[in-house]
Amino acid sequence: MEPPTQLDDLTGKTLVERYHIHGRLGQGGMGAMYTAHDDILDRDVAIKTVPRNNLNDVELVRFHREGKAASTVRHPNVIQMLDFGVLETGQPFIVMELIKGVSISQLLKEQGPQPALFTLQILEQIAEGMSAVHKSGIVHRDLKTSNIMIVNLETTPLVRILDFGIAKSIAGEEQTSTVTRAGQIFGSPNYMSPQQIRGESLDQRADVYSLGCIAFEMLTGRTMFEGETVMELVTKHLNEPAPRLWEVGDQSYPMELERLVAHMVAKSTGERFASMDVVIENIRDVRTVLEERLEQERLAEKVSANKQATDEELRKRNRLSAQLLFSGALVAVGLSIAVMNGFVHPMLKKEQEIVKVAPAKIENIRRKERLDRSQSTLAFLELGDQTAGDMGVLMDQSGDSTLALNNALKSGGKKDHIILLNSKVTLEDASKIVLLNPTKLNLRRCVGVNDAFLQEVSKAKAIQMIDLDLCKGISPKGFRYLSSLPRLTTLFVRGCDLTDAHLKEIGQTSSLLQLFMERNHQVTLKGVERLGGKVLPVKIVVDQPNLYLLSAEKQKALLLRHNVQLYRSDNVTAESFSLSNMMDLAGIGDMPPPSDKKVSDFADEVDLSKLGSKRAKNYRGGFDDD
Repeated sequence: MEPPTQLDDLTGKTLVERYHIHGRLGQGGMGAMYTAHDDILDRDVAIKTVPRNNLNDVELVRFHREGKAASTVRHPNVIQMLDFGVLETGQPFIVMELIKGVSISQLLKEQGPQPALFTLQILEQIAEGMSAVHKSGIVHRDLKTSNIMIVNLETTPLVRILDFGIAKSIAGEEQTSTVTRAGQIFGSPNYMSPQQIRGESLDQRADVYSLGCIAFEMLTGRTMFEGETVMELVTKHLNEPAPRLWEVGDQSYPMELERLVAHMVAKSTGERFASMDVVIENIRDVRTVLEERLEQERLAEKVSANKQATDEELRKRNRLSAQLLFSGALVAVGLSIAVMNGFVHPMLKKEQEIVKVAPAKIENIRRKERLDRSQSTLAFLELGDQTAGDMGVLMDQSGDSTLALNNALKSGGKKDHIILLNSKVTLEDASKIVLLNPTKLNLRRCVGVNDAFLQEVSKAKAIQMIDLDLCKGISPKGFRYLSSLPRLTTLFVRGCDLTDAHLKEIGQTSSLLQLFMERNHQVTLKGVERLGGKVLPVKIVVDQPNLYLLSAEKQKALLLRHNVQLYRSDNVTAESFSLSNMMDLAGIGDMPPPSDKKVSDFADEVDLSKLGSKRAKNYRGGFDDD
């Protein structure tokens, strides 16, 4: 492979009797960058030289034409091209305004991944500048983090797009391959679209891909693909699916952000955003969602802080009341002593009316304490005025389940709610649960919940809801037993190490309406499809990116073919998935979609008149349309 041409250092020289070169800023395979002084206009400028062997005669003519076009672009986010020409050595050069700032590459090197909202602010400015460039008929072809400068970083960040040294006219002649001439690549491998790598005719979607690569790097601190050689890098851009942010970054990312980047770096131009204007629109939508979410979090923190202040004030008052009560007690003791000694004033001898105060119900107080301590999302369904004894079995997180169940059986009657948090349960306990025949059963983090335990529990035919969160070691066979429960509508199985084989058995539960299965990262779309096929839609809450990042087309197919709706856990509110709604079969279709921003319109393609009003409303929920 022929190495890139090394340019002579032009420092100290004067170009075309006008530009006095002060020094070299940097050099790469595509040219060198210098600081210089324009002796005619008496201003400092930046000059880039391009190696002559990178351009044939036809491309040299095109360089002139595109330089002229680029010099007409006027936009605050695009560095202004002031002049261009060819040196006596045959080297093309470009004169640009000189700016002071920090490149995105330097920013990432110094600070690492950037916050989402700041990243979106920068991306929007880049897209706005590139939109102006594209409307001038030019494709940049070399957008990368080192070509994006940020001015006034600490105050009002302003993006300036640099370096049009390898720009191509959108309507120009057929473009030559970017990888074949002398083994060189015209562009930067970390940011090149598959179409550019293959040397295909390019349009603005090539720059959209590069912008997506910049977005990925800003959010994760790493390039989208890594490789030891250029060929390894370009092969990955050509053939490997783009990773999701969460696969590379050290944090989770909002679904809206994942989708935005995924659409920018789609391999196929047909799946990529069609223009920078479309990119801008989507960036603004995502910014709005994230800003609203952040504002809600701030308000929640403010409410929490106010509540803490109020609680502290109440504690102070209670302490004061206690002190006064103690003082009153001392007075009472003194009076008692005085009475015994006959020194009480006659007015104090008058009989006073004594009001008897009914004692508080101990069971209600204990019930509240236990519910407060459990911190369970299932603590629990419209308690109303029921006492703990009426409600079921409540336990602390280290409770003795056997003793509690025995006491419940002794008290007699059916128990609607049984909550055994962090308990060790036995097969004997399962038999007691069957005798109590609850409608809601919480076994979260319980040790001893296995196939045999669930086989016994499945005899309690009144069960409508079971929480098995973080119960490990249940095989698909265990869920096969639960499928025999005729009224089971809601199942919590978060963090249970589920596979598609488990979902196949869960799908046999004909009455199932709600499934919460976050933190089970072995499940796939194929397994989810097996959960459907029922009369009413099955609503499934997920946090697996391979599920919540499904395309709109696949979401539509999942609903129409399998009657399954996916919700991301971030978008599920207490109101939209309230437990009272879960148990109210008549109102199950009234659940709002997980996001109030956009909903897909594919319901229009379904004959809703054949579904009934309740079920038809479900078809209007679901994910945002991509």
